[in-house]
Amino acid sequence: MVDKLTLRNIEHLRKFLCEECSRVKELFKTFPDGFSGLVLTEDEDLRYSNNPEIYLLEHYFRGHLLQKMINDFLEQYHLLIYSNINDDKINQKYKNYYLKTVEEIFNDKILSEFSFLSEYKGYLQNEIEKHVDVLTSPSLDCKNKKSIRNPLFANFPVPKIKRLYHLLTESAFIEADEEEFVNAFSGKEITTGIKWLVTGKNKDISKPSLFYFINQLAEKGFINNRDKDIKVLKQIVSLFRDKKNNHFDPQRLSTAISNYNPKAAISRKAKIDNIISQL
Repeated sequence: MVDKLTLRNIEHLRKFLCEECSRVKELFKTFPDGFSGLVLTEDEDLRYSNNPEIYLLEHYFRGHLLQKMINDFLEQYHLLIYSNINDDKINQKYKNYYLKTVEEIFNDKILSEFSFLSEYKGYLQNEIEKHVDVLTSPSLDCKNKKSIRNPLFANFPVPKIKRLYHLLTESAFIEADEEEFVNAFSGKEITTGIKWLVTGKNKDISKPSLFYFINQLAEKGFINNRDKDIKVLKQIVSLFRDKKNNHFDPQRLSTAISNYNPKAAISRKAKIDNIISQL
């Protein structure tokens, strides 16, 4: 069974490609002089003079749109594979599913019309194959798997993680060893976790403030959670402990996440914003 995030990710790429191809074709029709209105080099003139729509679409995509879309697509795929890092069978199934989907999206019909898209198709296929093959390699034991950096934190450089650690400890938001904190936000193995010390009006640990903190890190791009997936939020919350150094109760945590409202009054919200703005 394929999860909803995977289906959404695949549908996002499929819809993007169909809509953008149609949009560029319509845009070309609005040019008063057609292809003659475009400035080309001698090379481009030979290549595109009989295919003006391909010229326009290719240059439009190569600017950044398709590349960004594909990077986002692969980012979600990598997160999925990493979250099942110890289950090679599941990852092989996901790999096959993604490869089959790429074949369907970049089908013969669209490639016959826009041949340059084949390079993007090839790039996607290579990345999908490569990422799973690395994780399922017989030479990669459990110890080495743990050393692979979690793509959730791929955009969170260690100097900024250390900066965040000092800002949080100075404000009495957390209690943790610096190395433990860096390991946590690098996706490495942790032992004691991070105590979250922010409390609400009832003097209990404020889970909404922790959720807000995590989501703000994602908003700024330090955590790769573009869709604010609840599974990812729970994964990061699992790095934290209450003031007695206990894990958060799973049932109460699920309830708290369901009831979470970022627009409601949240303990130390302004301070959290201030801390993240200093990274």
